[in-house]
Amino acid sequence: MTTEPFTKSATTLYLSQAEVTSLRAAQDACSDADIRAAVASALSVRGHVLGYEVIRVDLQPRPDWHFSSWVAPALNCLEMRRSDSWTDGAHNKFAVTQLDPREPPDALFDVPAGLTERSPEEAESEYAAKYPGKAYLGSRLASRLEERYRVHQANRHN
Repeated sequence: MTTEPFTKSATTLYLSQAEVTSLRAAQDACSDADIRAAVASALSVRGHVLGYEVIRVDLQPRPDWHFSSWVAPALNCLEMRRSDSWTDGAHNKFAVTQLDPREPPDALFDVPAGLTERSPEEAESEYAAKYPGKAYLGSRLASRLEERYRVHQANRHN
């Protein structure tokens, strides 16, 4: 769902199962060469975070920056913990503290109160009416997205 606050519009795309599968494959974190090497290595440091096996991946993208990332292969190498450090002494840490692997509730996809579901072209029209001479998406992109929006609306019930 994309929201546009000036016209109080929401545009929702419902992906087919094939689109979801394709999108997930394109975002496969386990395909990163550095992560793949760490996962395959018998010498990699392993542990557990929230009950998931994690593997530590150490990288140094620049001479002044090093980070350790703990990824969970069972979750498409989701980064569960990370520690960044720089040679100037700065450092950042984060950790996943809660994870719910279930499908999100349908209510999460409800259009928020105060917003109206609109197609891309409808949202573009609303924006142009409110702000003459200005574009939200631009007519070319709105037109391209409109076709996808109509297909995705049909997927909503599949």
